[in-house]
Parts: sequence; structure tokens; C-alpha cells
Amino acid sequence: MNHDLLSFIAAIETLFAKTEADSALAAIRALVDTVTNDPATVGSVLSSPGLDELCQKLGAMSLNYIESEKIRPPSADRQADVIILATELYSVGGHTRVIEDIIRAQPDKHHLILMTNFFSHDYQFDLERFTRLGVEVSTPESGDYVSRLVWTQLQLCSHPDAQILVFNHHADVAAIAGIQPGLNREVVFCHHADHHLCLGAALDWVRHVDLYEDFCNTCRAAGIKAELWPLSVPDIGARPHDPASFRRTGSLLTACSGHDAKFMAPYPFHYWTVLPQVLRRSGGRHLHIGPLSDDILNALRAELAAQGVSEERFTHIPWVENLGATLKEHDVDLYIGSFPLGGGRAIIEAMGAGTPIVTHANNMHPPLGSATLGPPGTWCWSSPNELLSIIDSASPEALARHSQRAREHYLRTHSPAGFEAAVRGVRNAPTTGAVAPEENSESPKVDPLAAYLLRAQVRNETFPIVFDLLAEAAQQ
Repeated sequence: MNHDLLSFIAAIETLFAKTEADSALAAIRALVDTVTNDPATVGSVLSSPGLDELCQKLGAMSLNYIESEKIRPPSADRQADVIILATELYSVGGHTRVIEDIIRAQPDKHHLILMTNFFSHDYQFDLERFTRLGVEVSTPESGDYVSRLVWTQLQLCSHPDAQILVFNHHADVAAIAGIQPGLNREVVFCHHADHHLCLGAALDWVRHVDLYEDFCNTCRAAGIKAELWPLSVPDIGARPHDPASFRRTGSLLTACSGHDAKFMAPYPFHYWTVLPQVLRRSGGRHLHIGPLSDDILNALRAELAAQGVSEERFTHIPWVENLGATLKEHDVDLYIGSFPLGGGRAIIEAMGAGTPIVTHANNMHPPLGSATLGPPGTWCWSSPNELLSIIDSASPEALARHSQRAREHYLRTHSPAGFEAAVRGVRNAPTTGAVAPEENSESPKVDPLAAYLLRAQVRNETFPIVFDLLAEAAQQ
């Protein structure tokens, strides 16, 4: 079997014709998973019209089966105005928080969340977060891939007048095959998995929405008619911008947030090796907000000891309700975004609080470290020495300037009013407050050789296995 897309699509259609639909959906998932795990594709292979068309074709066949077998959709006690079709929800991280923000932006709408759990992950989630918002969360109890696709379509059939907001994970075939033209009033593809190949990103009959301007421009450059819903967080007010409000103890208080997934990717350096260098250079303290595994905490403590830095200068807070409020409460002088993978919503929370930010230009693809967020002149680093130089330059006067710029950028680019207006479909919404225009921002620079060597180091060469397994299945 040739290792090309046309051969793959033909093999999938053969499986479907042989009524081996579950194997077909599993093969699509395997290919997407393999591609997204290949660093050579990061930032360059973001969509596939061929795979999206294939998913739509399989979804149409599934819908025809439902109709021919006269399978009745469940009766809805109340028609939903908005259905959020997601793969999974989490207790931590920005993904679920963004969904909550969208719900809060339309309090007059009746929302329903359909969670496909396409990967059948066994995890715990606090449903009360949405119960408090008056939102029901529904998910299939169990079943194979096809069962989850049929379940999705039956649920969508029960709400023909609803607007569907799709928040699928990269390889969730059920979500992208499940949506079909004419099945519901409107479908909006919310492109949150925006650094990697994601099913649904190339669909031309849906509204395609990006949450960050840089990613929106990337999609537009690829010929996708993308809209921008500028991601925001609630405005809690900002800390003072005057120099006297920074480094009050005489030393620098830094902070970072994120869970293990933000720090564990293969990379030339790691959080637990860089942070002790920062503390030794600054002479200050560091606050980490978010859950960290014992492995990371133990590695960090060992490196602190090796660098001669007291463990008492590191404080760990496993969870907070509001990151920005916590940064203000602790008078954090400088927020260092997570690396090698950045957290976009966390950066916005910090800017909203007026906390100076430092972003990371990921050597493989700068936006992976949130390097394109923030106003022009935002501190940004790609090597540990560059970060240490930023630490050296973080005087009270410099921190005050970056604090004011961060807050103004939040008001201009990520205001709650602008986000709510975009979600509700209101055009040309004003920003909050009087904010001066910004200069054009330059793209962060990375060493091309460093990018190549990193991709080569962690390159996934297993994709031929997907084709080999698919060929075996087609021959059976």
C-alpha cells in the first residue's frame, strides 16, 4: 500500500464498504495521532481537506443508516439554543475555561454540552462547574467509535434549531463526521487545537473561528475563511503600574502556572532545570500555580539543592480559582509563561491583572510558547541565557513599563466586551477604556538550525505502521 493520502482514503472507503466502520474510524484516529506527534508537522500541517471530506462522507453514511433503520433521536425536554460539542472536559487548564467563558458571554441562551469522549479516557471531572451555570453535560456511557458517532448524531438531531460550537480534539472523528450540513441551524468550528493537524479545520461549510489573532491570520493565509473571537478573561482590575509597587521586598517575585503537560515535552532544557538558575540569578522567590507531579517536584527540588538555592524560595499552589487575582494578591513582579508549551489563557489573565509577562519562543515553532501574545516589546526568550538577561533587566522601572503595556494590550485586544460581542455576533465592538494604538509587533526569531535539530531529535518515524495495519485490515 502506498503511503499517500489518496491510498489512505481509498482503504478507509473499502473498510466502510465491508461494514468494518469501527476499524475505519480507528485508522483515521491513528493517522491523525501519528501526524500530531511528529514535530515536523508542528505549525505547518494544520488541516486536511481530504480527511475532512472523508469524515463528512462517513458521517453522511452514518446518518443515512440512522434514517433507514428508523432509529429515533432522544426527546429533548427543552430545546438548546447553543450546543457545545467537545471531546473532553478537564478540571484544570484553559480549554474548559474557554468553554465556560463562552457560556457566560450568552447568559440568555440555553446551553447544552455534548462530550463525545471519543478516546474512552477514564478521568474525573467536576460537573458542578457547569451545573452552577445551568448547563447539562451529556456523554455516551460506553461503546466503540461508531457507537459514539451514532450517539453524537442522534443528540444533534434532537436540537435542529441549535447553534453548534465544535471544540473537538485533533483526532475526534465522531465530532467532525457527526456534524452535517442542514442537520442544525448553524455550525461554528472553534479552532482551539491550532498548532497541529486537527480534523474539521478545513471544512468550508462551517463558520471557522480562531481565538488568537496570530492563528487566525495563519488560517486566512491558508485560504480558510476564519473569524476572530479574541479570547478574553473577566476583568479583575490591574495592580498599580508605578515602580514603587514592584520588588517591594528588595528582590524579584516570579510566578508561572500550568500542569505537567506544559513542561514534559522533549526539549533541550526544562522548567525544573531553568527555574533554579532564575532563582539563583534573581535572589528572589518563585510561585508555581497549578498541579505538578511528584516527578517534576522531586526533580525541581534536586536541582535547587544542586544550585545551592533554598527550597523555601519556591512555593507551590496546586490550584486557584483565578490566576490573575492570585498574581495580584501575592504582588507577583513577573509572570514567566510555561515552556516549552505556553498557556495562552494564562498569559491573558496575567496581562489583565497588569502583571509583566515573559513569553517563550519555542525553538520548534515560536507560537507554541505563546511568543506571539503580548504587546510589541514584550519580554521573550528562546534560550536560558536570554531569560537570565531578562531577569537582570527587570528593574522596578522596567517592570512598571511592562505592567502598563500588558494591561493596555489586554484592554485593547482581549477585552471582555470584544469577546462577548464576537460570540454574540455583534460587529465592531468597542474596546474597554481609552487605549493608545500599538506599534506593529515583530515575529519572534528562532535559530533555524536549533529548530531542525529539535525536530530530528524527537521525530516520530512510525507513521508507515498506520498504513501497514490499514492494508492488513483491508485484505481480511
